Amino acid sequence: MSTEKKVLFLFLTLIILIVTCVYTHVDDLKTEENTTVDTSVESDSFLIIDAIKEKVKSFISPVEEEITQEKVIQEEIPVIEKAEKSANLDKTIETQTVQEDTTTENKISEENITDSSNKNESNTEVVDAQEKIENTEQETIENVVEEEKIEEPVKPLITTDKRYTRTGDEKNIENLSEEAQLLQIKMNEFVKENPIIFKRGSNKITRSSNKTIKSVVEALKEFPTMKIEVAGHTDAIGAAAFNKTISEQRAISVKKRLVYYGVEANRIKARGYGEDIPLVKNSKNGYSKINRRVEFNIIEE
Repeated sequence: MSTEKKVLFLFLTLIILIVTCVYTHVDDLKTEENTTVDTSVESDSFLIIDAIKEKVKSFISPVEEEITQEKVIQEEIPVIEKAEKSANLDKTIETQTVQEDTTTENKISEENITDSSNKNESNTEVVDAQEKIENTEQETIENVVEEEKIEEPVKPLITTDKRYTRTGDEKNIENLSEEAQLLQIKMNEFVKENPIIFKRGSNKITRSSNKTIKSVVEALKEFPTMKIEVAGHTDAIGAAAFNKTISEQRAISVKKRLVYYGVEANRIKARGYGEDIPLVKNSKNGYSKINRRVEFNIIEE
Protein backbone atom coordinates (compact mmCIF):
# COMPACT_ATOMS: atom_id res chain seq x y z
CA MET A 1 0.00 0.00 0.00
CA SER A 2 1.30 3.42 -0.90
CA THR A 3 2.07 6.16 1.67
CA GLU A 4 -0.88 8.36 0.67
CA LYS A 5 -3.26 5.47 1.18
CA LYS A 6 -1.80 4.67 4.57
CA VAL A 7 -2.15 8.33 5.76
CA LEU A 8 -5.72 8.47 4.47
CA PHE A 9 -6.61 5.26 6.25
CA LEU A 10 -5.18 6.47 9.59
CA PHE A 11 -6.87 9.83 9.26
CA LEU A 12 -10.23 8.26 8.60
CA THR A 13 -9.77 5.92 11.56
CA LEU A 14 -8.99 8.90 13.84
CA ILE A 15 -12.05 10.80 12.71
CA ILE A 16 -14.24 7.78 13.27
CA LEU A 17 -12.88 7.39 16.80
CA ILE A 18 -13.47 11.08 17.58
CA VAL A 19 -17.02 11.02 16.26
CA THR A 20 -17.74 7.81 18.17
CA CYS A 21 -16.41 9.30 21.42
CA VAL A 22 -18.39 12.50 21.00
CA TYR A 23 -21.66 10.68 20.36
CA THR A 24 -20.98 8.28 23.22
CA HIS A 25 -20.27 11.02 25.78
CA VAL A 26 -23.22 13.15 24.73
CA ASP A 27 -25.63 10.29 25.43
CA ASP A 28 -24.00 9.59 28.81
CA LEU A 29 -24.30 13.21 29.89
CA LYS A 30 -27.96 13.31 28.90
CA THR A 31 -28.70 10.15 30.89
CA GLU A 32 -26.69 10.86 34.07
CA GLU A 33 -27.53 14.50 34.63
CA ASN A 34 -31.04 14.44 33.14
CA THR A 35 -30.59 17.97 32.36
CA THR A 36 -31.68 19.86 29.42
CA VAL A 37 -28.86 20.61 27.13
CA ASP A 38 -28.67 24.09 26.01
CA THR A 39 -29.63 24.29 22.37
CA SER A 40 -26.76 26.58 21.71
CA VAL A 41 -24.27 24.01 23.06
CA GLU A 42 -25.87 21.24 20.97
CA SER A 43 -25.78 23.50 18.03
CA ASP A 44 -22.15 24.25 18.68
CA SER A 45 -21.39 20.53 18.96
CA PHE A 46 -23.03 19.82 15.64
CA LEU A 47 -21.32 22.78 14.11
CA ILE A 48 -17.99 21.45 15.31
CA ILE A 49 -18.81 17.99 13.86
CA ASP A 50 -19.87 19.51 10.55
CA ALA A 51 -16.71 21.54 10.43
CA ILE A 52 -14.66 18.41 11.10
CA LYS A 53 -16.56 16.57 8.36
CA GLU A 54 -15.94 19.42 5.92
CA LYS A 55 -12.27 19.39 6.73
CA VAL A 56 -12.18 15.64 6.32
CA LYS A 57 -13.95 16.02 2.99
CA SER A 58 -11.61 18.75 1.87
CA PHE A 59 -8.69 16.54 2.75
CA ILE A 60 -10.21 13.42 1.32
CA SER A 61 -11.23 15.02 -2.01
CA PRO A 62 -7.69 15.70 -3.31
CA VAL A 63 -6.51 12.31 -2.16
CA GLU A 64 -9.50 10.58 -3.73
CA GLU A 65 -8.99 12.57 -6.89
CA GLU A 66 -5.37 11.51 -7.01
CA ILE A 67 -6.38 7.91 -6.32
CA THR A 68 -9.08 8.17 -8.97
CA GLN A 69 -6.65 9.69 -11.45
CA GLU A 70 -4.15 6.95 -10.67
CA LYS A 71 -6.85 4.36 -11.20
CA VAL A 72 -7.92 6.07 -14.43
CA ILE A 73 -4.31 6.27 -15.55
CA GLN A 74 -3.74 2.65 -14.57
CA GLU A 75 -6.92 1.69 -16.40
CA GLU A 76 -6.03 3.87 -19.37
CA ILE A 77 -2.48 2.47 -19.66
CA PRO A 78 -3.64 -0.99 -20.79
CA VAL A 79 -6.17 0.63 -23.09
CA ILE A 80 -3.46 2.85 -24.60
CA GLU A 81 -1.10 -0.08 -24.81
CA LYS A 82 -3.85 -2.10 -26.45
CA ALA A 83 -4.56 0.78 -28.85
CA GLU A 84 -0.86 1.13 -29.62
CA LYS A 85 -0.58 -2.61 -30.07
CA SER A 86 -3.67 -2.54 -32.29
CA ALA A 87 -2.21 0.36 -34.30
CA ASN A 88 1.11 -1.43 -34.58
CA LEU A 89 -0.74 -4.57 -35.57
CA ASP A 90 -2.70 -2.63 -38.17
CA LYS A 91 0.53 -1.11 -39.48
CA THR A 92 2.11 -4.55 -39.57
CA ILE A 93 -0.93 -5.94 -41.37
CA GLU A 94 -0.85 -3.01 -43.82
CA THR A 95 2.88 -3.53 -44.37
CA GLN A 96 2.36 -7.25 -44.90
CA THR A 97 -0.57 -6.49 -47.21
CA VAL A 98 1.55 -4.03 -49.20
CA GLN A 99 4.39 -6.55 -49.34
CA GLU A 100 1.98 -9.28 -50.38
CA ASP A 101 0.47 -6.97 -53.03
CA THR A 102 3.95 -6.07 -54.23
CA THR A 103 4.94 -9.74 -54.28
CA THR A 104 1.72 -10.58 -56.10
CA GLU A 105 2.32 -7.78 -58.62
CA ASN A 106 5.91 -8.96 -59.10
CA LYS A 107 4.69 -12.51 -59.59
CA ILE A 108 2.05 -11.31 -62.04
CA SER A 109 4.60 -9.21 -63.95
CA GLU A 110 7.03 -12.18 -63.92
CA GLU A 111 4.22 -14.42 -65.15
CA ASN A 112 3.38 -11.84 -67.81
CA ILE A 113 7.04 -11.63 -68.80
CA THR A 114 7.23 -15.44 -68.85
CA ASP A 115 4.00 -15.62 -70.83
CA SER A 116 5.30 -12.93 -73.17
CA SER A 117 8.59 -14.73 -73.63
CA ASN A 118 6.74 -18.02 -74.11
CA LYS A 119 4.47 -16.31 -76.64
CA ASN A 120 7.50 -14.83 -78.39
CA GLU A 121 9.15 -18.25 -78.40
CA SER A 122 5.97 -19.86 -79.68
CA ASN A 123 5.61 -17.10 -82.29
CA THR A 124 9.24 -17.64 -83.28
CA GLU A 125 8.62 -21.37 -83.55
CA VAL A 126 5.52 -20.73 -85.66
CA VAL A 127 7.47 -18.32 -87.91
CA ASP A 128 10.31 -20.85 -88.23
CA ALA A 129 7.82 -23.59 -89.06
CA GLN A 130 6.16 -21.36 -91.67
CA GLU A 131 9.56 -20.49 -93.16
CA LYS A 132 10.46 -24.18 -93.29
CA ILE A 133 7.15 -24.96 -95.00
CA GLU A 134 7.68 -22.09 -97.46
CA ASN A 135 11.26 -23.20 -98.13
CA THR A 136 10.07 -26.78 -98.62
CA GLU A 137 7.36 -25.61 -100.99
CA GLN A 138 9.87 -23.44 -102.85
CA GLU A 139 12.30 -26.35 -103.12
CA THR A 140 9.48 -28.58 -104.32
CA ILE A 141 8.50 -26.01 -106.96
CA GLU A 142 12.14 -25.64 -108.05
CA ASN A 143 12.52 -29.42 -108.25
CA VAL A 144 9.33 -29.66 -110.29
CA VAL A 145 10.57 -26.90 -112.59
CA GLU A 146 13.91 -28.66 -112.98
CA GLU A 147 12.15 -31.94 -113.67
CA GLU A 148 9.97 -30.21 -116.22
CA LYS A 149 13.08 -28.78 -117.81
CA ILE A 150 14.59 -32.24 -117.97
CA GLU A 151 11.39 -33.87 -119.17
CA GLU A 152 10.65 -31.15 -121.74
CA PRO A 153 13.84 -30.26 -123.62
CA VAL A 154 13.98 -26.99 -125.48
CA LYS A 155 12.87 -27.29 -129.06
CA PRO A 156 15.91 -26.75 -131.34
CA LEU A 157 15.97 -23.69 -133.58
CA ILE A 158 17.74 -25.57 -136.37
CA THR A 159 18.61 -29.21 -137.13
CA THR A 160 21.37 -31.01 -139.03
CA ASP A 161 20.73 -33.35 -141.92
CA LYS A 162 21.56 -36.92 -140.91
CA ARG A 163 23.69 -37.37 -144.04
CA TYR A 164 26.41 -35.07 -142.62
CA THR A 165 29.45 -36.74 -141.05
CA ARG A 166 30.22 -36.23 -137.34
CA THR A 167 33.22 -37.81 -135.57
CA GLY A 168 34.82 -37.56 -132.10
CA ASP A 169 33.50 -34.63 -130.06
CA GLU A 170 31.67 -33.14 -133.01
CA LYS A 171 27.95 -32.49 -132.51
CA ASN A 172 24.92 -31.68 -134.59
CA ILE A 173 23.77 -28.09 -134.28
CA GLU A 174 20.56 -29.02 -132.39
CA ASN A 175 22.72 -30.45 -129.58
CA LEU A 176 24.56 -27.17 -129.04
CA SER A 177 23.45 -24.08 -127.13
CA GLU A 178 20.78 -21.68 -128.26
CA GLU A 179 23.47 -19.06 -128.83
CA ALA A 180 25.32 -21.38 -131.20
CA GLN A 181 22.09 -22.19 -133.02
CA LEU A 182 21.29 -18.49 -133.49
CA LEU A 183 24.81 -17.88 -134.81
CA GLN A 184 24.40 -20.79 -137.22
CA ILE A 185 21.14 -19.35 -138.57
CA LYS A 186 22.74 -15.94 -139.15
CA MET A 187 25.76 -17.52 -140.81
CA ASN A 188 23.56 -19.56 -143.16
CA GLU A 189 21.57 -16.47 -144.15
CA PHE A 190 24.75 -14.46 -144.79
CA VAL A 191 26.38 -17.21 -146.89
CA LYS A 192 23.16 -17.66 -148.87
CA GLU A 193 23.15 -13.96 -149.76
CA ASN A 194 26.93 -13.88 -150.29
CA PRO A 195 27.88 -17.33 -151.64
CA ILE A 196 31.47 -18.44 -152.25
CA ILE A 197 32.02 -18.82 -155.99
CA PHE A 198 34.69 -20.86 -157.79
CA LYS A 199 35.94 -20.79 -161.32
CA ARG A 200 34.20 -23.31 -163.59
CA GLY A 201 35.42 -26.87 -163.03
CA SER A 202 38.13 -25.85 -160.48
CA ASN A 203 38.73 -25.19 -156.80
CA LYS A 204 40.03 -21.62 -157.25
CA ILE A 205 38.09 -19.02 -155.21
CA THR A 206 37.05 -15.81 -156.92
CA ARG A 207 37.96 -12.45 -155.41
CA SER A 208 34.34 -11.59 -154.70
CA SER A 209 34.21 -14.51 -152.25
CA ASN A 210 36.86 -13.00 -149.94
CA LYS A 211 34.20 -10.81 -148.29
CA THR A 212 32.27 -13.86 -147.10
CA ILE A 213 35.41 -15.67 -145.91
CA LYS A 214 36.60 -12.64 -143.91
CA SER A 215 33.17 -12.34 -142.21
CA VAL A 216 33.40 -15.97 -141.09
CA VAL A 217 36.92 -15.28 -139.75
CA GLU A 218 35.60 -12.41 -137.61
CA ALA A 219 32.89 -14.64 -136.16
CA LEU A 220 35.41 -17.35 -135.26
CA LYS A 221 37.68 -14.78 -133.58
CA GLU A 222 34.73 -13.58 -131.51
CA PHE A 223 34.14 -17.17 -130.31
CA PRO A 224 37.70 -18.53 -129.91
CA THR A 225 36.66 -22.02 -128.72
CA MET A 226 34.20 -22.64 -131.51
CA LYS A 227 34.98 -25.19 -134.24
CA ILE A 228 33.39 -25.43 -137.68
CA GLU A 229 33.02 -27.77 -140.62
CA VAL A 230 33.62 -26.43 -144.14
CA ALA A 231 31.24 -28.56 -146.23
CA GLY A 232 31.62 -28.56 -150.05
CA HIS A 233 28.60 -29.44 -152.31
CA THR A 234 27.99 -29.78 -156.07
CA ASP A 235 25.05 -30.28 -158.42
CA ALA A 236 24.51 -33.50 -160.35
CA ILE A 237 26.34 -32.60 -163.60
CA GLY A 238 29.17 -35.01 -164.22
CA ALA A 239 30.13 -38.22 -162.49
CA ALA A 240 29.34 -38.63 -158.79
CA ALA A 241 32.96 -39.57 -157.90
CA PHE A 242 34.29 -36.48 -159.69
CA ASN A 243 31.72 -34.31 -157.90
CA LYS A 244 32.75 -35.83 -154.58
CA THR A 245 36.42 -35.02 -155.22
CA ILE A 246 35.86 -31.48 -156.51
CA SER A 247 33.60 -30.64 -153.51
CA GLU A 248 36.30 -31.79 -151.09
CA GLN A 249 39.00 -29.80 -152.89
CA ARG A 250 36.89 -26.67 -152.76
CA ALA A 251 36.30 -27.16 -148.98
CA ILE A 252 40.08 -27.49 -148.45
CA SER A 253 40.68 -24.29 -150.46
CA VAL A 254 38.29 -22.36 -148.20
CA LYS A 255 39.97 -23.81 -145.09
CA LYS A 256 43.36 -22.62 -146.32
CA ARG A 257 41.97 -19.13 -146.90
CA LEU A 258 40.52 -19.05 -143.32
CA VAL A 259 43.87 -20.10 -141.86
CA TYR A 260 45.54 -17.46 -143.99
CA TYR A 261 43.33 -14.81 -142.35
CA GLY A 262 44.23 -15.97 -138.82
CA VAL A 263 42.05 -18.93 -137.77
CA GLU A 264 43.79 -22.00 -136.24
CA ALA A 265 43.79 -25.03 -138.56
CA ASN A 266 42.67 -27.40 -135.76
CA ARG A 267 39.41 -25.47 -135.46
CA ILE A 268 38.39 -26.25 -139.05
CA LYS A 269 37.29 -29.60 -140.56
CA ALA A 270 37.07 -29.71 -144.42
CA ARG A 271 34.68 -32.29 -146.02
CA GLY A 272 33.27 -32.84 -149.49
CA TYR A 273 29.75 -34.27 -149.91
CA GLY A 274 29.50 -34.00 -153.71
CA GLU A 275 25.95 -34.19 -155.01
CA ASP A 276 24.60 -36.27 -152.07
CA ILE A 277 22.94 -33.43 -150.03
CA PRO A 278 21.16 -31.06 -152.42
CA LEU A 279 19.09 -28.12 -151.16
CA VAL A 280 16.76 -28.12 -154.16
CA LYS A 281 15.98 -30.52 -157.00
CA ASN A 282 18.45 -30.42 -159.85
CA SER A 283 17.34 -29.75 -163.44
CA LYS A 284 16.96 -32.54 -166.00
CA ASN A 285 20.57 -32.07 -166.99
CA GLY A 286 21.57 -32.15 -163.26
CA TYR A 287 22.30 -28.47 -163.17
CA SER A 288 21.61 -26.31 -160.05
CA LYS A 289 23.34 -23.11 -159.07
CA ILE A 290 21.93 -23.36 -155.51
CA ASN A 291 23.26 -26.85 -154.92
CA ARG A 292 26.79 -25.80 -155.91
CA ARG A 293 27.77 -24.24 -152.56
CA VAL A 294 30.12 -24.17 -149.53
CA GLU A 295 28.61 -24.24 -145.98
CA PHE A 296 30.08 -23.33 -142.61
CA ASN A 297 28.57 -25.63 -139.95
CA ILE A 298 29.29 -25.23 -136.23
CA ILE A 299 30.31 -28.59 -134.74
CA GLU A 300 31.75 -27.58 -131.34
CA GLU A 301 31.41 -24.63 -129.00
